[in-house]
Amino acid sequence: MTDAPQAPSSPPPLAPSPIPTPPGTPPHGIPVPTSGGVDLLPAPPRGPGVKVPFAAPPRDVDKTRTVVTIVLSAVVAIVLCGGVLVGTVSVLVWSSNEMTTRAFRTANAFMSDIVDKNYKHAYKSMCSAARHETGADEFGAAWERQDITRFHLSSQMHNGANGNLVVPTEVVSLGREKVIDLTLKVDPQTMNMAVCGY
Repeated sequence: MTDAPQAPSSPPPLAPSPIPTPPGTPPHGIPVPTSGGVDLLPAPPRGPGVKVPFAAPPRDVDKTRTVVTIVLSAVVAIVLCGGVLVGTVSVLVWSSNEMTTRAFRTANAFMSDIVDKNYKHAYKSMCSAARHETGADEFGAAWERQDITRFHLSSQMHNGANGNLVVPTEVVSLGREKVIDLTLKVDPQTMNMAVCGY
């Protein structure tokens, strides 16, 4: 007997699953709670070899972007620090110039009142501490005895004791020239520059 070739047979049908799967159960058999048909838990990750749905970011092989970022950050920091330094110096210079201008105006007004024999006005322009030490009549009499007819403010103003400004002033008193150091400071009561000594 010869064996005749047999026709290939089809594979047996798959047996139905012995455990019925409730609706909402994924094919891998782990039930996922649902709320109105929306899965509350994410699906498990795909197996190995599966392409991700997005491209990985390109790698900066030679690190140029990092170096450029660091250099630009350093430049910006230096420019900002330089700007702050220049601004601070500018404010200090302006403040110093403003104080010098105010001191010369105050000294000029005071000495003009003295030359014009307007002692009451000169007395009122003095700082409160100086006015407490000397009365108006005593102040006027002291300047009247000096008989000052001319004055010239020196540009060589300098700092004195306790942060006061000193303006050397050349005056002609009783026909002779002499130098008076006017001491000026900001009066804490009026916040104006005032003569506080001479």
